[in-house]
Amino acid sequence: NYITIEGLATQATSTEVSLFNILGTKVMDTTLDNTTNTQMISTNGLSTGIYVLKLESGETQLTKKLIIK
Repeated sequence: NYITIEGLATQATSTEVSLFNILGTKVMDTTLDNTTNTQMISTNGLSTGIYVLKLESGETQLTKKLIIK
């Protein structure tokens, strides 16, 4: 029911989180505060499927495939 993101405390700036469905449509967009190392994002309301999670913090970007069951 949650997406857990760890390791944010090493980033100097806040982290932008975007979640896209398999068609490329943005279904979630939020900003995380980097004061704690672990953050949890609720997946309630999202249908089962394959998503792409994009994290941006300053110049650093990370993209991951995510399967929600």
